[in-house]
Amino acid sequence: MQRKRLISIVLILILALSACGKAEKTVKKGKTREPAEIGSGKITPSKGADPTPTPEPEKTEIVMWCIATEGDSMHYAYEQAIALMKDRYPTVDFRWEAFMNDDYKMKVKTAAQADMLPDIFYTWPCYFLEDFVLIDRVYCLDDTYKQYADFLPETMCRNTTYNGKKYGIPLTMNVVGLFADMTVLDEAGYTEIPKTIEDFYACCDRLLELGKTPIGLSRNEYATWCVMEVLEPLMQRFAGSARYDAILRGRETWDDEDIIAAVDCYLDMVNRGYFGKEKTVYDNDEVKYYFMNHEYGFYMNGSWNCADFANSGYGEDGWVQVGAFPVVDASKSDGIEFIGGPYDTLAVSSGSENPELAAQYAFELAREISRYAYLSGCGVPAWKIDYEEREINYLTKNIAHMVADSDYLVLFGDVAMQPYDVDTYYGQVNSVMFDGIDGATFAQNMSNYISTDPGQKGVRDLGGREIVFCDYYTNPDTWDIPQSYYQEAFFDMLHDAETRHNFKFSRTSVDGYGPVYVETAALSITNNEPIGDLILLDNRWVGSLLSSGLLLDVSNATSVNWDDDKWNKAVLDVMSINGALYGFSAGTEARTGVFFNRALFKALGIDPDLPYDLQREGKWSWDEFLKLCAKLTVDMNNDGKTDVYGVVGQDWIVAFAALQSNGTFVITKDENGLLKMNADDPDVIRAMEFVQTLHEKGYFMPTDKTAKDWSWDWFRYAFEDGKAAMRIDEEWVSYSQLIYAGMDYGFACFPYGPAVGRTIAVVRDDVIVIPNCDKTRTCMDDILFAYDIYTDVPAGFADDDIRWQESFTVNYGMHYNDWRAIDETIRMLVVDCPGYMYPACLIPDFDNYSYMWTGGFDDGLTAMEIIESYRDEWEYETETFNRAFR
Repeated sequence: MQRKRLISIVLILILALSACGKAEKTVKKGKTREPAEIGSGKITPSKGADPTPTPEPEKTEIVMWCIATEGDSMHYAYEQAIALMKDRYPTVDFRWEAFMNDDYKMKVKTAAQADMLPDIFYTWPCYFLEDFVLIDRVYCLDDTYKQYADFLPETMCRNTTYNGKKYGIPLTMNVVGLFADMTVLDEAGYTEIPKTIEDFYACCDRLLELGKTPIGLSRNEYATWCVMEVLEPLMQRFAGSARYDAILRGRETWDDEDIIAAVDCYLDMVNRGYFGKEKTVYDNDEVKYYFMNHEYGFYMNGSWNCADFANSGYGEDGWVQVGAFPVVDASKSDGIEFIGGPYDTLAVSSGSENPELAAQYAFELAREISRYAYLSGCGVPAWKIDYEEREINYLTKNIAHMVADSDYLVLFGDVAMQPYDVDTYYGQVNSVMFDGIDGATFAQNMSNYISTDPGQKGVRDLGGREIVFCDYYTNPDTWDIPQSYYQEAFFDMLHDAETRHNFKFSRTSVDGYGPVYVETAALSITNNEPIGDLILLDNRWVGSLLSSGLLLDVSNATSVNWDDDKWNKAVLDVMSINGALYGFSAGTEARTGVFFNRALFKALGIDPDLPYDLQREGKWSWDEFLKLCAKLTVDMNNDGKTDVYGVVGQDWIVAFAALQSNGTFVITKDENGLLKMNADDPDVIRAMEFVQTLHEKGYFMPTDKTAKDWSWDWFRYAFEDGKAAMRIDEEWVSYSQLIYAGMDYGFACFPYGPAVGRTIAVVRDDVIVIPNCDKTRTCMDDILFAYDIYTDVPAGFADDDIRWQESFTVNYGMHYNDWRAIDETIRMLVVDCPGYMYPACLIPDFDNYSYMWTGGFDDGLTAMEIIESYRDEWEYETETFNRAFR
């Protein structure tokens, strides 16, 4: 039975996360926040708030969780604020615990699900906090806020307001500022930062005339966020803050004329040479250095740069000024508007035993933290500045007061958006940066994948539906136990989506394999009680259910994009029949390849890395494989009998791989997706003759069915006993068999044929289907919507090898002591190489033929004789299938 890999997480096990760990500096948008020299300042009690509540007979305990560990630059602000609060609230026994950022995210989400949040907890705004609000875990702060309205502007609370109610208390923020080197601008005749886009262009053109680069901007492969610091203010100014905010949050479409104009404006600035004549390969720190050395007129980046610029000594005091990006259309965006805004937030648990007291305490504490963070150089305060700020550098002070007077703040795009949409956003920004896609293409691509239409991600409500995925191997009690940090992130994403879209995704299984499993599935569909909304089938089992009309056509689904790269194209091609689509699969599984006995290679004087080296050099072909087999087929004792054969395996697996590695099959598909005979194709004959050659030359170990100890898997033991140097088989046997043999083995792809000329992936993937019955027919789009989310990649992991690699490491089931098998072979099979799948799997019971039709090689039959012996039967089966689907 094929071994399968499961991804999983549990929500309850993380509650005991500790604050232990190596101290780290908190990094925001590419800049490490380091505390500046501590300033001073007095603060007056909040209007309408009694700083000393009426004493109670006993102290009331209030517990807070946060991320201000000792290594975080906000730690000082928390310590100072909490010390003040002890005097202000003598009857409160306040305890706080700080956790590392990544651990904390899982801990607080787990606690929210279990309704075990502390009285006060740190949170992120927008969708992160909203998930807790949706499950009624957060205390509404509207009544308490009234006491602090004069000190905390309404605009600062926008990111934590849901359905008109306030649930979060902001602390600090950073925003994108337009920094201007006034010594450079003075050369161009400007004494202040341009206020309109026309003046800005004119200034940049003048700087070009003077031989200056107008704007410093890093545009290398690691600088996506830097380009966003320019692109996002442009989109904000073109569309207007309110509408751009709505677009980021999925309330309006990206396919917007102002978004298009903003991207095109950025490209125009690139083409005009405002960022340099050639793409800047400097990283952001280098660009920042050159700006401070008066190489550029402008630099757009975060307010965390203020202290560095003000204290740099690279010019006279006041050499650099900061402002908002110029106005583009005053009717849409006028005055002071920034990208950025309140980010660090405190919230109060609705499950607190003293929520009113906890809320008042949280407001007072937040105000103090905001003050001390500002005075220590750790961000712009969200609260009104009503204290001395003499120690604050002039740039931070200027931008803090501009923010306080701003009309609108729009959070950074990757914070405001749904987490599972962030990678799409990064990808499209990269396409603008590297490929130069225009605004219309950017907007259309974003709209395609981040839609606000009913039935698409962002707004769909599945009404509490449970989506059940059924297979023949999953343990429903353990499938959601975490095995890695990636899996925690994956299920974090899934559970976020379950909450937002009101559904539950679960996995189950039924006993049985092969015919038993298929019969169980068929009976359940016929009785309108399917074993799952989604059913996994070995590709060899598809034909019987398909021919019985039990698989639903999903080609017209509106909730999934079948052109997405995550879908296995080989499976989609096989399962597409005359305009209908009856099955699908996400990703590609590593299948047929060549295992080789490294110790035996060494004993025979052959480099054990030879298959890898040939594969890496693009030379791992049939011819090279035959040469290697010749060297490995040896009569060790010169008695005239072969003691070690070059290769062993099951003939049908070898023949299938040979056909696929030559890009062809005995049965293929026509332009309509129907089956057609292809037995006379020279590439088919050549592939079969390759297998024939292995037998004729004596390289392939023959089977002896007359032996008393013969069994169907005799080849397994022949390889493990050193009677064959190589074994052609499915990759999964490394876990189910070879790991127990104690062998030093490697694993290479199946060698490629001459018709293809490069390594390919032999695809024999499982197929996911939706039952064709009343229970699932009417909710097909909901089922696919949920499965589309289930097959997504968590934000931040799109280009991380851990997505596929962890399944092949010791801790997660695949046991290789040879990392080239993973880093080179497995990568090729699941990531880099094109794959081909055998269409004949659509024919009912074709699997039965596969075990016998290639066995004739052992009996001395030729490739053509074998093909001819089955031709009539194949033609009949093919035509029978086609009649049902024409």
